Amino acid sequence: NDTYGHKAGDAVLKEFAARVKGILREEDSVARVGGDEFVAILTEIANESDATKAAERVLAVMSAPFDTGESRVTLSASIGLALYPANGDDAQTLLQRADSAMYQAKRAGKNSYRFFAGDPK
Repeated sequence: NDTYGHKAGDAVLKEFAARVKGILREEDSVARVGGDEFVAILTEIANESDATKAAERVLAVMSAPFDTGESRVTLSASIGLALYPANGDDAQTLLQRADSAMYQAKRAGKNSYRFFAGDPK
């Protein structure tokens, strides 16, 4: 929004939503929780490998440029992952831990994901 304007930002959000909808399963949910923050709730994830595959699919769809109608923009993503029940047994705890993992991913560099690895000391 700051660089290209709200119209372009809306176009990118719509395209992002379509791309993510195309790679997630019908039983999964994704929601925008803030300006550029989204939460995906994936059910029936058996192990870290399944979560890794989902994160890699999201990063792959983010890597293609977005057409705003007036320009093409490239975005990056930082993904934090928290697994039930290993990282928490309620939604609030899981969201907080996924958020913590997302900040670990941001520190690691663009287009990365991290699993929650415990609270920093």
